[in-house]
Amino acid sequence: MMWAVAVYDLKLTTEQFFDLTLAQFNALVDRFREANRALDFRFGVLCATVAGMFGKKKDGSNFEPGDFFASCVLKKKKREMSADEIAHALELIFPKCS
Repeated sequence: MMWAVAVYDLKLTTEQFFDLTLAQFNALVDRFREANRALDFRFGVLCATVAGMFGKKKDGSNFEPGDFFASCVLKKKKREMSADEIAHALELIFPKCS
């Protein structure tokens, strides 16, 4: 499967693929995915703009690129746990022995 990604998606020759280290291959794949995500975002902005010309979403909010391309959905940042929450989680995992 890695060879297929290298040859088809990354447009590498078989020789170029076999000359890569795993780290180099992964870096190229990451860059390829980021380029595709950027392209999706551009088209998502276009779709959101055109859709916005004809109205809003059912909930009254504006259209966003993520409404048209899943790769453009903004991920919510994970909230950091407080010290009390960490202590409680550890007590659940490692209950105190009586």
